[in-house]
Amino acid sequence: MSRIPTETLSARIGVLARLPVFFALENKRVLVAGGTQAAAWKAELLSATGAGVEVFAASFGEEMLALAESPPRGPIALHERT
Repeated sequence: MSRIPTETLSARIGVLARLPVFFALENKRVLVAGGTQAAAWKAELLSATGAGVEVFAASFGEEMLALAESPPRGPIALHERT
């Protein structure tokens, strides 16, 4: 009998090919394009650094809307644009 191990992946992040570069973003303004769940994950990560996050999208998913209401650290502003 052969057993193949399975990986349990987080619902929030997939496998990374490279480790991201780290920047000191506290009190900096950053931009995120898109209102999807993936964009919300990025906005949450950026807000946690203390950055002010500006999100531009044609529409916003529920996760992004909830995140903007209660950001982890830096403010998240949503701008509805195509």
